[in-house]
Amino acid sequence: MPIASILSVGLGGMLGALCRYFIVLIPGLGNLLTIFISNVLGCFLFGFFLTRGLEKNLSLFLLTGFLGSLTTFSTFEALNYKLYSEGKIQGVFLYVLAHVLGGFLVFILGMKLGERSL
Repeated sequence: MPIASILSVGLGGMLGALCRYFIVLIPGLGNLLTIFISNVLGCFLFGFFLTRGLEKNLSLFLLTGFLGSLTTFSTFEALNYKLYSEGKIQGVFLYVLAHVLGGFLVFILGMKLGERSL
């Protein structure tokens, strides 16, 4: 694997993780909302950049590195389990539905906006 590819993923991952951390620091937002914002924002950006025909290393930087570390599926599942263990079964279904449907809709929006601005 070329060193440029490794550095692209690594640098993108570092910056994506920092962005996620800064989202968590926004005052007044709880864990559920900050994870939702990270995931939905990541889905939108992924959809947008997927349409741009990015060069390989830029794709590795943005899609694999940056957006891979910005989005938080493992944390999402841990929060679902927390809701479940607290007996908030309806909350689990609503949270999953909001993420999956919301992420899918903004992914399509990102693609449509990306295609339009070509």
